[in-house]
Amino acid sequence: MDNYQTTVVLRQYPDGEVIALMPDDVDPRDGTVTCYLHVGQHGAADYSHVIAATRVANMLAPEVIALRDELVAIGYNAKYRQRRDRRNRL
Repeated sequence: MDNYQTTVVLRQYPDGEVIALMPDDVDPRDGTVTCYLHVGQHGAADYSHVIAATRVANMLAPEVIALRDELVAIGYNAKYRQRRDRRNRL
């Protein structure tokens, strides 16, 4: 497991797909953040767009638990938040 604690924001699309956003991992070239999904795994996402298109994920929902377990399995030491810290907003 990673010693670094990664801030993770879990959101859910209307179709039920869960996305994990890493709001502190910003690409300086385009402002996107790292994200993780079951299908496609790591990628880049526009934080504001994803927040607008999704709702807060229920941490006890089976699909959310599955994604959290997957993040642990690949080595993340996650610190879950509902949104990014104000001081880190772009």
